[in-house]
Amino acid sequence: MARVYADRAALVAYAPAGVIVPTDPEATRLLTRASEVIDQVLLSAVYATDDNGMPTDAAVIEALRNATCQQAVWWLQNPGVESGQANQYQSVSIGSVSLSKGSGSSATDPLPRVCPYLGGPLKAAGLTPGVITTWW
Repeated sequence: MARVYADRAALVAYAPAGVIVPTDPEATRLLTRASEVIDQVLLSAVYATDDNGMPTDAAVIEALRNATCQQAVWWLQNPGVESGQANQYQSVSIGSVSLSKGSGSSATDPLPRVCPYLGGPLKAAGLTPGVITTWW
């Protein structure tokens, strides 16, 4: 069973003005995927958990919830990043199908799939002693 560190209510409360939070089941899917990213980022982190692998310390619970929401909001603000499709094409046509890879930095340097700002809440809770890598 996947660990999910935030629910839609937490995401709505966390999201800045102007970010539209999807309804369920899409919000739950997004938060589940964001929680998976947090688990990958914290692969070697040590913290107390219950029998289901969920954190038990209040500061860690809050940090994981905030990091999960931050990841989800970042995906909502950067469409295509979650799926890895951001910056794939410079132009796309439907009639007679015409796709063209972009040239320059937008095509060769896609956005990272991990929010570059995750370090804040995770480091504050003592979960990341090192550097968080945002590319994979």
